Amino acid sequence: MDQWRVVNTAAGIGNVGGPWAGSQPVGNISWHNAALFCNWLTTGSAYSGYYTITGTGDTATAAPNALSHAAYAAANGTTYFLPTEDEWYKAAYYDPNKPGGAGYWDYPTGSDTAPTAVASGTTAGTAVYTANPVYPLAAPANVVNCGGLSPYLTMGQGGNIYEWNETLSLEFYRGLRGGAFGFLIYMRADQDDLADPVAEDSIIGFRVASIAIPEPGSLALLALAGLALLRRRT
Repeated sequence: MDQWRVVNTAAGIGNVGGPWAGSQPVGNISWHNAALFCNWLTTGSAYSGYYTITGTGDTATAAPNALSHAAYAAANGTTYFLPTEDEWYKAAYYDPNKPGGAGYWDYPTGSDTAPTAVASGTTAGTAVYTANPVYPLAAPANVVNCGGLSPYLTMGQGGNIYEWNETLSLEFYRGLRGGAFGFLIYMRADQDDLADPVAEDSIIGFRVASIAIPEPGSLALLALAGLALLRRRT
């Protein structure tokens, strides 16, 4: 959340990012807002980078570059972007060392069994969500305390907050993954979601991926809020 507010102020975006604070994940962020943030990380300007931006501020719209993430990074240097559906999915569910052979789990904690619900923490096999939908959790946890890791060593891809991805769905909508602190069902690998890219809601945030040059194979995913960088193996 603190990271978003720094960029919001510097770039004049005009979106304070919802009700959370400190190292909690940012909320109330549209897909277009998330693209502005990725551009800022890439070039120091919200209006230039991997995403082509039309307009300014909170009503600006974004479109991905025609180049792939890797090709853009090879031509322009280290690049930050929203992971595609496939990139997000692999980081959450794929296990190269799964018993019986490499494959995918149902949940992003390396299991086919629903993770244990917690309010915060990093214990293996846990995620930040409520087990009782009548009494949901009131807020997401800090991004360094939002559950057990996936086999690819990412945290918080189940529960905590919904995350935009880059993939276009039904010609207009953008993908959402991971559920949020009040939900369980959308943590599952077979439960994707989507929304209008201008949608802003307190339970919708995003995750940033990067390709670092001169290591074009190095893909990193980080939950937006704290300063923790969670690297995934490729």
